[in-house]
Amino acid sequence: GSNGWFNTVPVIISAGGSDAMSGLASAQVSADGGAWQSNTSLDSDGVYRIDFKAVDNAGNSVTSSRTVSIDTTPPLFTSSTDGAVGNAPWYTSFATTTISPSDVLSGVGYVEYSENGAGWQNGSSIVSQDGVNMISVRVHDVAGNVASGSVSVSVDTVPPTITPSISGTNGSNGWIISTGTVSVAVNDAISGVRAGADVS
Repeated sequence: GSNGWFNTVPVIISAGGSDAMSGLASAQVSADGGAWQSNTSLDSDGVYRIDFKAVDNAGNSVTSSRTVSIDTTPPLFTSSTDGAVGNAPWYTSFATTTISPSDVLSGVGYVEYSENGAGWQNGSSIVSQDGVNMISVRVHDVAGNVASGSVSVSVDTVPPTITPSISGTNGSNGWIISTGTVSVAVNDAISGVRAGADVS
């Protein structure tokens, strides 16, 4: 793993030693105060105290200890998006997405994101502009485990356009001198037109 953590199991720990005088009689290991044995297997997440003991043929002994840390579980994350809410799933202002990570054992290392395939960068706050934005997320914990996911954020800050047209016989000074028909063409290049335009 990373930063002194193991992120796969089992972790096999064995004891060894040497003695230049009388020779080594035994070397043993104990996990979290358990029985002394020649080796031990750690099979689950946690932080363990490992004690080592070596005895030479003359009866001299020495002990030492170390910590072994195991985290095989990827971190978790949630996302929330803030902005002016329009008709679902659209926002009518630029929208800010916040990634909130958590990791109960080794802790959160860092968060990175890529919006619309623009490349990975570190950070947990992403501002999305007009369009359907795909945000890919990777959360790394201290042990080297990675959680990944994606968030879609749809933004349209541009009002639709209306183009009116009038049919009939043109008179003078902008007047229509026959029965006419008024129609409008509505266009929206981002979210599309939800319903037709009314004329009154």
